[in-house]
Amino acid sequence: MKKNTYTLLSILLAVVILFSGFNHYAQSEDVLLASVDYVDYKFNELNDRINQLAATGVTTGGTTTTTTDPNVTARVDNVEKQVGAIETNLDGIQGKIDFLDQVTLDLSDGSVWQVIELSAGLTIYASDTSEVVLRSGTAMAIGNKYDEGLSDITSGSDLKDGEYITKNHLLIIPRGDGRGLVAVTTCFILYKGLYYTQ
Repeated sequence: MKKNTYTLLSILLAVVILFSGFNHYAQSEDVLLASVDYVDYKFNELNDRINQLAATGVTTGGTTTTTTDPNVTARVDNVEKQVGAIETNLDGIQGKIDFLDQVTLDLSDGSVWQVIELSAGLTIYASDTSEVVLRSGTAMAIGNKYDEGLSDITSGSDLKDGEYITKNHLLIIPRGDGRGLVAVTTCFILYKGLYYTQ
């Protein structure tokens, strides 16, 4: 029991001595001035850093300030130009995608039979190899500049420019070189392939 009491008194005495020495040291004027100087120095250092960051456009305290550094301004301008160029390229790419979508649609339309109504006087020209069947009305063949006409597969004949087309005969237009047909009266035709009208 005595041993524990001596140990406790020794610890208490050591704490009192340390505390009194620290208190005496902390009361000197130099230590207090050094502490204030240190705090002022750190405050000024932090303030300078905040001003530096604000000058380069960094967000501080939830507010982003504009840059005043010419190098940063030049870099921002360069990035804005690159973004503008990318947006222009994307617009061009979107235009090409739209064009390809239309071409794909046209090609898919050209791979199946379509029912087309032609008013009297309307001309239909093949854009590529096509198949035609006149279902009703009256129409005439249109040949190319070499006097080549339409192949009538049903009769095994060649229809020259200006010849009348027989109903329900399968016609082949081998190339999109100006060949087609013109409606004399209102006509309905079956058409497979790409075409344009005039």
